[in-house]
Amino acid sequence: AVLRKMGHFEASLACSARALELSPDNPSFLMNHGNYLVDLDRKEEALKCLSASAQARPDDFFARKNYAIGLREFDRLE
Repeated sequence: AVLRKMGHFEASLACSARALELSPDNPSFLMNHGNYLVDLDRKEEALKCLSASAQARPDDFFARKNYAIGLREFDRLE
């Protein structure tokens, strides 16, 4: 989170990629990785991660909110 706040999006993505290597189905890691991909305008990858996070935790407000933000960011809201 600190790297992201400092604008170091590639470094944030690299750290979250390592976390996903260790725990590929972790919804929190997927959500963070998706958010970093949004920062880098990597649409399809971002939405895939954010969707997986929201599906893994359908009752989690933040997972659903982040997925909705990703959809809005890439003009995918219907």
